Amino acid sequence: MTLQETLDACTGTGHRLAAFDFSKGEDIQEWMQCLAAEGGPIYGLVHSAGTQLATPLRTLLETDLESVFQLNVMAGFHLAKAIRHRKVRDNTQSLVFVSSVTGQVGSSGASVYASSKGAVDAM
Repeated sequence: MTLQETLDACTGTGHRLAAFDFSKGEDIQEWMQCLAAEGGPIYGLVHSAGTQLATPLRTLLETDLESVFQLNVMAGFHLAKAIRHRKVRDNTQSLVFVSSVTGQVGSSGASVYASSKGAVDAM
């Protein structure tokens, strides 16, 4: 199911679909403030974005780790921080982080992904 199909299936009013490049984490707060200014306060948010890198530890580069953590962890941190801003939030907002069992049990060749999802669990 596409995001548009999911949006179309939502009942009630006020649902929105908004695309954003989460690799630019420092811009998330401004983006969410614009969304709230255009459409009213944000009542709920699901952060299910994620990227996976199946690479043996011996070939892993620090930049690989940074890119996975930026999307899986830091974007969630910035979203959580932004939704708390008075220009964005409603007093009853909800925030859901989608993780993976891999964050708890690990997986061969997926140490970066597993550690990033473990960090999401800790948030």
